[in-house]
Amino acid sequence: MQATPLFFRMNAKGSTEVDTLALRFDPAYPYGTRFVDISIGADPVGRFLARKFDVQVDTSLSVAVVTDDGGDATAAAVRRLGISARLIPAAGVVASALEGLQTVLIPEYVAGTMTAHGWEALGSFVDGGGRLVVLAQRTSDLADLPGSHGLRAIDTGIYDTTAVILPRVGDRVWTAPNELQNETWEGWLYRRATQSLVVDTLHAEVVAHVGEDKNPAVVRWSVGKGTIHYVNLNLGHQFLNVLPAAYQFLANLLAY
Repeated sequence: MQATPLFFRMNAKGSTEVDTLALRFDPAYPYGTRFVDISIGADPVGRFLARKFDVQVDTSLSVAVVTDDGGDATAAAVRRLGISARLIPAAGVVASALEGLQTVLIPEYVAGTMTAHGWEALGSFVDGGGRLVVLAQRTSDLADLPGSHGLRAIDTGIYDTTAVILPRVGDRVWTAPNELQNETWEGWLYRRATQSLVVDTLHAEVVAHVGEDKNPAVVRWSVGKGTIHYVNLNLGHQFLNVLPAAYQFLANLLAY
């Protein structure tokens, strides 16, 4: 691993610059999780935890993330996947901002900050063939999702980190481009699902359940020519923890 020198010059009196140590990993760096020591010359100055794992990603995807915070866990996860995503503030979701996109991703708990015009624009985007991926939202905001047909939820206080995720066999959101198995989810933090969902299966399909009570974990429905996925899984904490399966699943969702 090597540090990349960064040269800069202040362009105004009183300007400041935060020193940044940019590190480049050797491609031969082994897979797994390990501490990495940092030394300047012969002096150790710190250490950090590094994790390397394999994720198959279609980096040609045209993706937007709806967020007012470009540093949030989901936006950071998309960047780590190597996808150059467009960041759109919640109040800035309009038809012109969605032009040329294939997929729009709404991170956890962002839906409540969007406008009625924004939802209308997203509805038209999906109707025309776009893909919308919505991570877990507050129960009061689910009615705003285009074509949700009465999707209802109750917040759950169950903190079961080991409840089995039961994907629908053969569904490609679990197999392409990354093959996900039960053991893949080892290392999950906090809780599996954020809500107990009630789904109208006449208008939507459940592509995964979680736990013994088979709580819907991932729901899919169509609007016109497009598709919407609602993900009732606590992915935000897994992105922060850099759980490999969370990144692999996100890559699959964006590519569906």
